Amino acid sequence: FPVTIQAHYNLGIIRYELRVVDLASLDFSRVIKLNPKYAEAYYMRGLCEEAKNKNQEALADFELALSLNNDYGLAKQAISRVNSTIKALNK
Repeated sequence: FPVTIQAHYNLGIIRYELRVVDLASLDFSRVIKLNPKYAEAYYMRGLCEEAKNKNQEALADFELALSLNNDYGLAKQAISRVNSTIKALNK
C-alpha cells in the first residue's frame, strides 16, 4: 500500500474516477487520518459518500472541508447541492 499522503490521495482520485467509490472513500479516510487538515480529502470523501447516497455523511465532509478552507468554492457548491437533495427527499 502507498505510504505517503499524496499517494493515498492520488489513489483515491483514480478509484473515484473509476467509480470504485467504496475503496476511494477508504483512501481519503487514510489521508484524513494522516493529515486531519487536508480539506480536499474531506471534499473527495464527501463526493464518494454522495455517490453512495449517504447525504448526511457527505454533507458533514463538505462542511469540514469548508471549515478548513473558507474559500473552498467546490465545497460550498456541494453543500448547496446536497442540502437541496436532502430537502427534496424529505418532501
